[in-house]
Amino acid sequence: MIRIYGNVVPSVVDGPGERAVIHFAGCEIGCPGCFNPHTHAVRGPNVQEVWPGEFAREILRVSKSVTISGGEPTDQLSGLFSLVAYLREYGCKDIVMFTGRKIEWLRRIDMWNALERNKLVDVVVDGPYVAKLDEPNPVMRGSSNQRVICLTDRWTEDDFKMRETQLEIIDGRVVVTGFPDEDLRDMLSSLGSGLL
Repeated sequence: MIRIYGNVVPSVVDGPGERAVIHFAGCEIGCPGCFNPHTHAVRGPNVQEVWPGEFAREILRVSKSVTISGGEPTDQLSGLFSLVAYLREYGCKDIVMFTGRKIEWLRRIDMWNALERNKLVDVVVDGPYVAKLDEPNPVMRGSSNQRVICLTDRWTEDDFKMRETQLEIIDGRVVVTGFPDEDLRDMLSSLGSGLL
């Protein structure tokens, strides 16, 4: 089982093209100033436990391209591995993942190395969010210390030269994805629990 926050969100701002965005629930890192602190709890009204195989089929009804975000996906490394393996098996054409951990740290873990070796993720945006390094340039990351690392030849770093925000109302909730600037984050924080 894996813990997921909210629903799968269709997005055009969390990777190249139109894609499904999965927010993993739970985060042991807890970067100060994180835009998604509501996803850090492992339990709560918006957290669901799902079987990776069944969930992969559900995701691929939304899009054949997927972005995995958080919370922190690597806190559930075996579940993450199962999910991306099922996604690939069922026809997912590309997977982008955001993690607050550096890839050098992840490469000390056998399961992560197997994930890379089997080309289960195409691009990783790595590193913790650092508020004082909030990215003013049009690059798809939260802060300038984070890196866009291409693990396959599906995309290049140039494909991540945008930084936009998407707002939708889904089931009465305001769903925000992408990279809102500080002014928008301040405005949205007043909405509280209505956010994804």
